[in-house]
Amino acid sequence: MNRVFLWVFLLGMATQLSAQKANFQQAERFRQISSEVGSLNVIANFLKGSDKFWYRYKTSDGTHWYFVDPAKNTKKLLFDNHYMAQELTKITFKPYSAKALPINDIKFEKDEKTITLFVDKGRYKYNIETKVLTTLEDTVKAPKRVPNKTPWAIFSPDSAYMVYARQHNLYMRKVKDKDSTEIQLTTDGEMYYSYAENNQDTSRKNARPKIRWFKDSKKFYILREDVRKVEKLWVVEVLGSSRPKLKEYRYSMPGEKDVKQSELVVFDAELQKKIKINTEKWTDQTLRIVYTPKTSERILFQRKRRTCDELEICEANTQTGEVKVLIQEQAKPYFNDQLYHLSVLEDGKDLIWWSERTGWGHYYHYDRNGKLKNVITSGNWVAGKVVRIDTAGRTIYFEGYGRDPKMNPYYACLYKANIDQGGVQLLTSEDANHSIRMAESCRFFVDNYSRVDMEPRSVLRDNQGKVIMELERPDLKRLYEAGWKMPERFTVKAKDGVTDLYGVMWKPIDFDSTKKYPIISYVYPGPQTEAVPTDFTVTGVYNMALAQVGFIVVNFGHRGGSPMREKWYHTYGHKIW
Repeated sequence: MNRVFLWVFLLGMATQLSAQKANFQQAERFRQISSEVGSLNVIANFLKGSDKFWYRYKTSDGTHWYFVDPAKNTKKLLFDNHYMAQELTKITFKPYSAKALPINDIKFEKDEKTITLFVDKGRYKYNIETKVLTTLEDTVKAPKRVPNKTPWAIFSPDSAYMVYARQHNLYMRKVKDKDSTEIQLTTDGEMYYSYAENNQDTSRKNARPKIRWFKDSKKFYILREDVRKVEKLWVVEVLGSSRPKLKEYRYSMPGEKDVKQSELVVFDAELQKKIKINTEKWTDQTLRIVYTPKTSERILFQRKRRTCDELEICEANTQTGEVKVLIQEQAKPYFNDQLYHLSVLEDGKDLIWWSERTGWGHYYHYDRNGKLKNVITSGNWVAGKVVRIDTAGRTIYFEGYGRDPKMNPYYACLYKANIDQGGVQLLTSEDANHSIRMAESCRFFVDNYSRVDMEPRSVLRDNQGKVIMELERPDLKRLYEAGWKMPERFTVKAKDGVTDLYGVMWKPIDFDSTKKYPIISYVYPGPQTEAVPTDFTVTGVYNMALAQVGFIVVNFGHRGGSPMREKWYHTYGHKIW
């Protein structure tokens, strides 16, 4: 209802201030015009352990499915749509449109030539070489689902043990021993300080525990939370029943003294021993598991101060409970939660850590004991999220922002760097925002790139950035026929007179430069993001439609917003300088 009132207000405003009549029909047309546009990018589905991939792509000629072999530099249709429609009709006796085949998903088998097609509610097997389509048995008759008799238990990876909770405490049995008796592991569990997933359970039934097993099945661990002192919060559930229901849970409000307390506990299954890890350091700290090695002798976890300006990456000895600090980091006024990241390689031999310690986000290489070995990236730009890490080739592939001063700093480009020696190489040089899907081998990747004023392109590249083939360009014919025009990019200075703010402007498609238009600034403020599009967009959320009512709509960034820029920029709103 509020949105309706907003539109009424804006339409009235446009009618009073604009020198032309507001075009309501045009606004409604452009609000829904995305449905007239097909695919804008290629979503590559790489085969397991292979560089080959398949994808679907929709144009005005319908949706087609393609199979790409990068090594052979080939792209072909997975099947002919007309042929597939005929074969499906032969089996089901139902009509199918070749331009709108209802294929929900595709799964390749290991031979890379046999696929399973998920069509409507049925499943079919198709050989892309022999072109033979057959019905899978469970398409005609759905298989009987075997009910899980123990949904409340978590089994060890070797299926030797099962662990479960009851009345908030932990119990264990040996699975292979028919005469195994129930072993109670804890007695200190209670509501809101529970070993069970549901910390409010009041029944006496077996319940699913909140534990996780180590890979060697010798031990398991739990991040146990104590919310007994946390105040209650209520919400009303209105879905799923004829009458609303009142729901209650514990939730800490900003500034409250009592907040959730966490502890890390490890259990030795064979010895039936509980080992409490000595995680305590800061008041009201939060804990998070960052890596569980192949063996259960140690575990890596993160502890963060409640003020979110100091954290540590630690290694715990699961036999003694002792803790060793590997990486210690401070970040005033707070950590960049969207980008800071730890990658653990070679079962903990190498640690790659993202930090803003220089005011710019970059990657640092540590050994397993927490010794800094080398700086991987550096400079007045931001190294963004990891795309892939080639452990054999000792290479990290990642997004980078603002390294080219002539480019919009919000555009992601793909870079690679040597883990041991550094040395950054740009792989996508086009002045646009790049979205990457890389094969597991790191030999090839699919690059979708565009701007708000540049049509999307989808290409296949090798790991040197060389374009192997162009995959797709969108079919925008109907869009342009409707009179659609691209928005414009612009840059303005912030109040300080030196900081560049990057924005996008939408105008009515019948814009008249001799007339005056009211300006609306579309704002979605926040300390974690800026709602300014960087990719090609048809609607710009509501901005394209809003412009047709008789406005010029602008949308630009703000200091204290985007984490993709330097630390000074994205923390500006805290006024700590």
